[in-house]
Amino acid sequence: MLERSPTVRGKSLCLRLLFEMGKWKSLPWLIRAFKLEDPSLRELAEQLALTWLNSNRVFTKPSRLEREAIIDAYAAAEAIMPKTFAEELQSRLSFRLTDGPEEPS
Repeated sequence: MLERSPTVRGKSLCLRLLFEMGKWKSLPWLIRAFKLEDPSLRELAEQLALTWLNSNRVFTKPSRLEREAIIDAYAAAEAIMPKTFAEELQSRLSFRLTDGPEEPS
């Protein structure tokens, strides 16, 4: 849906709709949006993802499938994602996004 929209405006609206899905289902889509070519869309994706991280302070955990979708999206977008956002994302999640060494609890 997001990649198929032919205009920046359409992609922007798609991002906002995806954000509105809420909870864990929207986060992989917002992360994948870092792969979009337009810098304004990447900025919007970061803004919406940070809003998601700041508003999702409830004590729910993603399902296994939701966790896998987040990890897959991160792997696909990590190379072009701002390092500060990647660090913020990892610090807010209760699971590792990469196969690197485990951090002390």
